[in-house]
Amino acid sequence: MCTMAYYADVQGLPKAGSSVLELSLSPYWWNVDALRADPRLSLADIPGYNDSEGVLSPAEFFELNEQMIRLRNARGGPGPHPNVVESMEEFLTVLRDRGDEFDGFLVGVRESESGLG
Repeated sequence: MCTMAYYADVQGLPKAGSSVLELSLSPYWWNVDALRADPRLSLADIPGYNDSEGVLSPAEFFELNEQMIRLRNARGGPGPHPNVVESMEEFLTVLRDRGDEFDGFLVGVRESESGLG
């Protein structure tokens, strides 16, 4: 028997004609229950899955990340793995240097089968 698990993911949406690299991130430290409750996300049209997604501006994305870090810290959750921290730092560096080349960020909560039952 499989159970459903959820994870967060973020995709950068480059402006038309931008040469910026495609960005993607799966911030595992985000609280998916809190993210699913965010009114900026709505159900995605993906048959068979209970995915939610929404497009956020760069400012909204930064604020959401800070909110999720504060929430994790308040609950005493573990810190991100060093590889994840490095990935997030690379993501934020591109945003700092070339953030004006993005229209926004597709933030999603994805449902997947965990294989656990």
